[in-house]
Amino acid sequence: MMAAAVCVFAGAAYAQEAATKATAASINQFGEDMFRQMQKTEGPAKNLLISPYSIASALALAGAGSQGATRDEFAAILHSPDILAAGYAGLNTSLIPARPGLLKRLLPGKDSGIELYSANSLWLSDKLTFLPEYLDKTSGIFNASAETVDFGNSGTARRINKWVEDITRGMIPELIDKLDASTAAVLVNALYFKGKWQDPFEPDDTQEKDFHLDDGSTRPAQLMFKDSEFQYREDDNHQAVHLPYRGGKYEMMVILPREGKKVADLSPAIWDMPFSTQLGYLWLPRMKLDYSIELAEPLKALGLSHAFDPASADFWAMVKQSPDLSVYISRVIHKTMMEVEETGTKAAAATAVMMGVTSMAPMEPPPHFTMRVDRPFMVVLRDVPSDTILFLGQVADPGDM
Repeated sequence: MMAAAVCVFAGAAYAQEAATKATAASINQFGEDMFRQMQKTEGPAKNLLISPYSIASALALAGAGSQGATRDEFAAILHSPDILAAGYAGLNTSLIPARPGLLKRLLPGKDSGIELYSANSLWLSDKLTFLPEYLDKTSGIFNASAETVDFGNSGTARRINKWVEDITRGMIPELIDKLDASTAAVLVNALYFKGKWQDPFEPDDTQEKDFHLDDGSTRPAQLMFKDSEFQYREDDNHQAVHLPYRGGKYEMMVILPREGKKVADLSPAIWDMPFSTQLGYLWLPRMKLDYSIELAEPLKALGLSHAFDPASADFWAMVKQSPDLSVYISRVIHKTMMEVEETGTKAAAATAVMMGVTSMAPMEPPPHFTMRVDRPFMVVLRDVPSDTILFLGQVADPGDM
């Protein structure tokens, strides 16, 4: 009997792990879709940094309260037939604290060199009745805290911003610029990552060099240098290298287009391609990215239209239905920051969904490769065990560090 119980438990654990991996893959696919859509509007000359995990989490909080055609659209753009699938619970358990609203999660180990802060929160109008079933789902699956507030009070925006600032350790001090009494809810995900490199760059090796911008001009940048063994791949279109953080649970992938190519030319499947251990010389700029965008238009372009339309949005699985009310998404705000230097990386993201109410195989690499990242490139920061992309960026200008 004990052996049978162990077998059943192992099967359940395996099923949960498989569901978590599937959800991570869905989030990554959504992130690729969003990244490509935003590249079309931002162009190659601008920095672009998003957190697929943060955006998907905030949208899933909204999608959990939708039904009908609105819910179908959420499921389609998130590549998840069931927004409340077991995989979301498993992934959120892995990345978010077990107690709703908890602001801090330190990975195990003394001085592990990794800090991850993440949380979901619901800020709900005191003038509406939110369904207990919705609050139970968002608490149980997304570990979201819920607070009833008066959106007509000017202090409410400050409270939400303070919550985000605390989680992101001051990197994002203001997410919400304004609110008004017609706001029905603000659904927020905030994420902060700080990691020390497994193999740090030597500060004495950093030198000021030219970084070549998309328009052909140059600007000075602090290029860090490392002569080491890397997980590396290359082909006619790109070079790519893995840079692990201490403990190996997280890593950054740096993808450099070949001369004459652009980031937009890169295949979105690069991070799934095989890498091999190679000796090499790597030059990588220190960087400081600060990015903010309203996501309503990119989301509409991807197919989320009903949710933004007061006439067709169906969020009656979130709010008690009333014939004289229409609840819909009015804004989706996303802010990110990332700093990369010799010792490691700091990155933060926050996403707010504001609800309104109205009446191929690699080529053989050379024995000792050279990769000089002195022109626009792509970065991917991911959680390795679940294969979840936490940050995805186009670096057109590394900024001043």
